[in-house]
Amino acid sequence: KQYPDQPGLEDVASNAGIVGTRVEKLALIPTQPGQYTLPAIEITWWNTKNQRQEVARLPERSIEVSGSVPSQSSTPVPIAESSASPSLALPNTEQAPARSGFWPWLSLLLLLLWISTLIMWWRYAKKHGHIKTEEPVKKRQADPGVLLRQLQIACQKNNPHVAKQSLIEWADIYFANEVIRNLDAVAKQVNQDLSAQIRHLSDCLYRQDSENWTGKDFWNSFERWKQGNKNGKPAMPPALEPLHKI
Repeated sequence: KQYPDQPGLEDVASNAGIVGTRVEKLALIPTQPGQYTLPAIEITWWNTKNQRQEVARLPERSIEVSGSVPSQSSTPVPIAESSASPSLALPNTEQAPARSGFWPWLSLLLLLLWISTLIMWWRYAKKHGHIKTEEPVKKRQADPGVLLRQLQIACQKNNPHVAKQSLIEWADIYFANEVIRNLDAVAKQVNQDLSAQIRHLSDCLYRQDSENWTGKDFWNSFERWKQGNKNGKPAMPPALEPLHKI
């Protein structure tokens, strides 16, 4: 019998986007002794580096359950598989009162399995580049002029990483009524021409292809947007017409 637990979900925001984690736990309760085979686990995912679909697979695992069959009136005891000891035993209903120390060992076993799962996921994600070391951009009161100068120099040197950071920090101050934490948030506040340049910058950073990014085109689009936006001042929305015209 299988009893799934509620999945644990977690989202971590960073400059590269959002990394989602999903942890699922499943309790297995054998109803009689014998040899059991746990099926393999496969997860299909898309490799953005090789641009192809791949499958992450954990092989099937065989376990052996020994012991007496519990009566229908007894409460089944959940067990979990251990990579160190694949042999599992059913609880003996006649000796159940003498096994008061079973639950602490079961709790320890589940904790070790949970920690092992986290370590395996962390190693896999680190190997495939899914873990980013960048910290989320924090709002701070910097000099907008200094940030614009940093953005201009980054464009002159074709440095997309510095250009991204400078643009986000500048936009976070410039659009005071908006929450700016990534390039997508900046792209929503500008015109179509500059928005296309921002998305191209994000695409080059995401594919780790900074050589194809031209800072000159980006800066020219940025300058045209600033000049058309009342010399760098945020455009105010048009006032509503009165309900009753005179």
